[in-house]
Amino acid sequence: MVQEHSEQLDTAIRRSIEQSREGKILTSIPGIGSIQAAARSAAMGNVLNFERASRLKAYFGWAPQEERSGTSARSSSFDP
Repeated sequence: MVQEHSEQLDTAIRRSIEQSREGKILTSIPGIGSIQAAARSAAMGNVLNFERASRLKAYFGWAPQEERSGTSARSSSFDP
């Protein structure tokens, strides 16, 4: 019974992701399937919560930035 419910849930998640704009965008990235896209979509909410694509990328750590000041450098995953 648990296996059956798990399969039904996977099917519902897959359908939801296939029909959403965010899901289509996320699953177009190599290595991101419907379950991973659903988790990321739930974390970010609506893609319109981010002013620019760079902010979304930074939110997920996909576009780390390096900041330099004088002789020091540090990595940051947020694009201000």
